[in-house]
Amino acid sequence: MKPATVTTRTKTSTGTRSTQTTTSYDPTYGMPLTVDDQGDTAKTGDETCTKNTYTRNATDWLMRFSSRIETYAVGCATTPKLPDDTISDVTTAYDNQAVGVAPTTTSAGPNPPQTASTAPPTPATSPTTPDAAH
Repeated sequence: MKPATVTTRTKTSTGTRSTQTTTSYDPTYGMPLTVDDQGDTAKTGDETCTKNTYTRNATDWLMRFSSRIETYAVGCATTPKLPDDTISDVTTAYDNQAVGVAPTTTSAGPNPPQTASTAPPTPATSPTTPDAAH
């Protein structure tokens, strides 16, 4: 069983900093659906929410493939204001198919990157795939 909420405490020169992350999991496959990062619990404004959408081929047990990963600059309990709260919105297609269509082969690999982001790119990171090197 994976923990739903993780609290981390870090000693600082002025005391202790606590952060908290709550993850919801798919009840069938146990994969993360949302990650609600509350950031520093002593302040507001540093929250983020990541939402994972999967495309699955249950016939061939190809279950782990993300078709979309959205990250917003608000907690998951807050409806993001688009495009202002968008940090990233990455979609991935597999086996030369459209986004959202399940992979068909066990050697499924992503199509060439097609990132849709409504947020302006930042100079330090501008990912084109979920596992892009920074």
